Amino acid sequence: MSVSAVRQWLQHNKLLTCLGQKWSPSPVKSFRRQRSSETLSWSYVSNPGTWPLLGIHLGQMVDRAEDMFGDREAIVSIQQGKRRTFSQVKQEVNINPAYRPNEMEYCLNKVSVKAIICHEKFKTSDYHQMLCQIAPELLSSSKDDLNLSRLPFLKRVIMCSEKDVSGAFKFGDLYDAGDTSHVKILGDISARLKSDDPFNIQFTSGTTGFPKAAILTHHMLVNNAYGVGKRAQYNKSRVRICLSVPLYHCFGCVAGALTGALYGATCVLPTEAYNPEACVQAIQDERVSSCYGTPTMFVDILNEQRRKPRDISSLSTGIMAGAPCPQELVMAVMNDLNMKDFMVMYGMTETSPVSFQCYPTDSPQVKSSTIGFPSDHIEAKVADEDGQVVRIGEAGELCIRGYCNFLGYWGDPEKTEETMGPDRWLKTGYSVFRMPEWEKK
Repeated sequence: MSVSAVRQWLQHNKLLTCLGQKWSPSPVKSFRRQRSSETLSWSYVSNPGTWPLLGIHLGQMVDRAEDMFGDREAIVSIQQGKRRTFSQVKQEVNINPAYRPNEMEYCLNKVSVKAIICHEKFKTSDYHQMLCQIAPELLSSSKDDLNLSRLPFLKRVIMCSEKDVSGAFKFGDLYDAGDTSHVKILGDISARLKSDDPFNIQFTSGTTGFPKAAILTHHMLVNNAYGVGKRAQYNKSRVRICLSVPLYHCFGCVAGALTGALYGATCVLPTEAYNPEACVQAIQDERVSSCYGTPTMFVDILNEQRRKPRDISSLSTGIMAGAPCPQELVMAVMNDLNMKDFMVMYGMTETSPVSFQCYPTDSPQVKSSTIGFPSDHIEAKVADEDGQVVRIGEAGELCIRGYCNFLGYWGDPEKTEETMGPDRWLKTGYSVFRMPEWEKK
């Protein structure tokens, strides 16, 4: 199946594509309910969960990973030639790198960023040049005391570069300056943290204009990552994940890096930017068992494997998300890539991100024609324009409620109220219907 064919299929069968867009009754996607949550004939489901929610923050999660999986590989960065165990990650221890100057300026000011850490360049983007384009004073400013008219909150620029760059610290110099007193300071801060504290401002994809800044807590992301791994059955065997989706979005950050830390899975990073040839080679060389991607990424990976077959017998599962998955592609991934147990996942930044997942054993039809089943500890309803629950089989807007719902958009109470009311039901903007049959689990 070609990339253009997948795109045509997605256009024909699409969900609403813009976050925050008003629900429309035309484009629909179905979801399935669970046996335990049958509620008469209405499109409401509640999945109370099969495991207790975790009450830990990110720092405690890192400590837990070191204690449980210390000498196991946490990260393999093939391009950099680096391997780090969970213990080494503990010891060594986001803005979209594709942003252009106007987007960067908006994001830095939107959330009052005081310091930015970035590479000097990435692909065709020169970040120092972009910053200087926004704030020319950077070229003549002291790195210790930035005073930039268009970036009034920004006080420190830290470049991951060996070169001296005007107005910026070198990351290596800061790293080398650390001592035991700083470790104690971090320990004191960690002791004061609570799992319900906000810690991450995740920018949405910005399909309706400038990206919105969604506020997420430790509790939301840690438990979402745990739920992804639990349903993927990462607790049953050692897993090595080919992680080529961006780490600055929730898919790679939560379902990839955080899930890996919670289950002792190794995250294999083939290249600094997605490359299907490098992905397939990494699957063979690193004996990868799980592969993540969007439908179009999997089309590329399939084409590359057909062009130059490798030994991918280690591969058995993975996650496809970001867009609906046509059945032809589902069958090809299961048969040609040996990913018999792969899952389809649905979510959005505002739900930390995952709210629906298939199960590894679901049929190809379920994986291609539905968004799966509610994640643990999630309520879902299909509502009409007045917010009333519709009957099974009727189309309406998918609404989500649970631990995963974001706190709101930073500095944007009006947009927050449009998306989530006092009752904590989050309006996704996606049109769905609830299927009448049930069979899970």
